[in-house]
Amino acid sequence: MPNYYVVMADVIASRSRDPQQLMREFENLVGTANTVFSEGILSPLTITLGDEFQGVLSTLLDAVKVLIWLEDARTWAF
Repeated sequence: MPNYYVVMADVIASRSRDPQQLMREFENLVGTANTVFSEGILSPLTITLGDEFQGVLSTLLDAVKVLIWLEDARTWAF
């Protein structure tokens, strides 16, 4: 049976941000990640509770790539 990798995270200090602006930027970030990494994503990254997301990746390498990309993109998006 193959291994799959679940990625779950939330936005740090989200309460200190304007909620509407945060959601616009967060939705854009997650949507872009789903497009850029579509080949390695089995279940798309999905915003679950406003400032949290989760998704399922096919390999550990795909999961690491997505996490590093999100961390890097976060510095300009948030």
